Amino acid sequence: MSANVLAIDTATEACSAALHCDGAVCRRFEIAPRRHNTLIFEMCESLFRETGVGLDRLDALVFGKGPGAFTGVRIAASMAQSVAYARGLPVVPVSDLQAVAQRAMERHAADSVLVAMDARMGEVYYGHFIKGADGLAAPVGEEGLAVPGRVPGAADFRGIGAGSGWRAHREALNAVLGGGLSACDEELLPDAAAMLTIALPGIASGATAGTVVEPMNALPVYLRSPV
Repeated sequence: MSANVLAIDTATEACSAALHCDGAVCRRFEIAPRRHNTLIFEMCESLFRETGVGLDRLDALVFGKGPGAFTGVRIAASMAQSVAYARGLPVVPVSDLQAVAQRAMERHAADSVLVAMDARMGEVYYGHFIKGADGLAAPVGEEGLAVPGRVPGAADFRGIGAGSGWRAHREALNAVLGGGLSACDEELLPDAAAMLTIALPGIASGATAGTVVEPMNALPVYLRSPV
């Protein structure tokens, strides 16, 4: 695929950007709470300098739509919207939970991942994903928000756990699992490079399936209501 595609994510304590050009991916990733509003622009500028690809040469944008920190999710969504409107670019919103699952599958050769991200207030954002024939993390059911001891389907889960929710609530999550947890990577956070992996096939094919959207539909997902 020859398209130039920029991905950004600011939904968690991790801030990241990745740029696909000439068939390769350049990335920036840093855990930097409360610096996202300036750091994400610095990362993008750094990628543009490294690759020689600027805003005028982008073909599409990808952003982490959440769930995550309220302010962080809004930073990436508003940046994607404004650039896409200005340049007339298509946008691909990607779930931050799906990005964590994709990283887990690549790192651990896992076929099934239960992602739990710390949502504060004694809750986790959760999502179950399985590896599709294309190697991409595909959702099983809906993502949601719950107290760790009430994550739907946990008792029947078989696979690995991933995400910061396991670090914060490991005991409570283990209490509702039915013994099917084979491993756990509690350090994994969303990464814009994983979002590119998820988004590029849809961009290349011009796919619909709810993936490629107009700028006005590049909306954040919070899961916690009301917000």
